[in-house]
Amino acid sequence: QDTMLEQKRQRAVVLSSLRKTIASYQTENQTLTKDSERLNQLLMQLTQYLDDLPDNLGEDISFAKLKGQLVKPLSGKVIRSYRSLRAGYSRWDGVVIGNQAGANVVATAYGRVAFADWLRGYGLLVVIDHGDDYMTLYGHNETLLIEVGDWVQADQVIATAGNSGNIDPTGVYFEIRKAADPTNPI
Repeated sequence: QDTMLEQKRQRAVVLSSLRKTIASYQTENQTLTKDSERLNQLLMQLTQYLDDLPDNLGEDISFAKLKGQLVKPLSGKVIRSYRSLRAGYSRWDGVVIGNQAGANVVATAYGRVAFADWLRGYGLLVVIDHGDDYMTLYGHNETLLIEVGDWVQADQVIATAGNSGNIDPTGVYFEIRKAADPTNPI
């Protein structure tokens, strides 16, 4: 009977621990969902604000035609892939490229800086509008080296890699959006 009571107590401890872990994942998943909703809301607002920009922002090459030719935003290995599990049921809408803090983050193509500031869940974030409803996002930066309204060229340094917004290890979070919908950057 003592053995059975001890086993019952041990099961209760394990069950309590499992409940705490599940609650923690649910809370983290809710936070990530809210962060993603904030980003989507920001991108919808930016899309409305930038409607008056010409479809072709220069160099006579539309962003869509650059498929497979975009400059990689940060040298390093992809450590979180597109649509891989983030936490709970949340998935990455972009990729995380790892590198040391302070490494140069560059614009992947010609465009105009639409957002350059802190956004909860994404840290120091840069959003570049490339026309034709395309935007690129660069998150979790250590520093931002451009401002809203700046025009940038492909391969121009726009930020330095970091872990702002609580990402581990250091690097950059990179997304491509078409009409505010994420697409696979690879």
